[in-house]
Amino acid sequence: MRLEHLHYLLCVAQHHSISAAARELFISQTALSAIVSKTEDELGFPVFERVRDGVVPTEEGKEVLSNAWDILSRWQEVIALSSNAEKRSLPVSILASPSITCGLSLPLTHQYQKKVSRGQLRFHEIVGMKVGSEIVQSNYNIGLTYFSPDGLDDFSSMAQKYQVQITPVYDDMLYLIARRDHPIHRQKTVDVMSLTNERFAILPQFLYSYSRIFYSQSMDPSNRITVYPNVPLIKNAVRRWNVLGVMSGYAATQDHSVDNDEFSLVPLPGQERVNSMKLYLIHQRLSNLHQNEKIALECIQEYFSSLPPLSEILPQ
Repeated sequence: MRLEHLHYLLCVAQHHSISAAARELFISQTALSAIVSKTEDELGFPVFERVRDGVVPTEEGKEVLSNAWDILSRWQEVIALSSNAEKRSLPVSILASPSITCGLSLPLTHQYQKKVSRGQLRFHEIVGMKVGSEIVQSNYNIGLTYFSPDGLDDFSSMAQKYQVQITPVYDDMLYLIARRDHPIHRQKTVDVMSLTNERFAILPQFLYSYSRIFYSQSMDPSNRITVYPNVPLIKNAVRRWNVLGVMSGYAATQDHSVDNDEFSLVPLPGQERVNSMKLYLIHQRLSNLHQNEKIALECIQEYFSSLPPLSEILPQ
């Protein structure tokens, strides 16, 4: 006997009619009559008594129908448990640039799985300047990216229009990263003009800020840079070829793909408004997020709140 046949019996009992039950169940009266008869044969007694106006349950049938109701109710509880388990295991996608995921992915995953035991985070890397537009277009629900003061002004009106939330989570700025045998080692500041003959390794998302600093001194930096896709490659280029890396303080300190003690960090020179930037958490409004995404947001904010400010670990 199949579970759906118990449902058929209950439907017949509710309508006191095989034909009316067949119409509700969208099956033929002949098919339903055959199912009822087969079920009665399996049980060894009639469930319904045929009367002039339709059918009524027999005494044994009443007990069968009561048990059928209990069985189907319990089965619905099982289905609900399965559905809840599926919701608890829904993966959460986080969009960010490589300069962020390099330090964020491992500690955030560890923190998130403490709260969602079967939880799964999926990190998607793109150029930082595209993160905001992907969230606005609803291609992703959660993202992290940097904005300079000017960049934030441009994005805020669009975010407000599409009801996208923006929350600052970390104060940062651009740094030069150098080998410890490089001339800028131990310098607290460096003059742009002293970098005329240097070669640079940089991530795509920081090209604009980097270029503005050099153009402000009437210098063309374009012939001395190599763009790399991720932070570990930049650090390896610095270590092997003694070039100067350009990256955020967060990436410099929180990426541990290589030994950070091998490097010196010096703030990239430039006006404060050009060189300063904040890391922002961008997401769809909370009513559009599922529960796991809301938990991931909490974990992201808790993680960045636990980090010491750059002023405590790097020269300013």
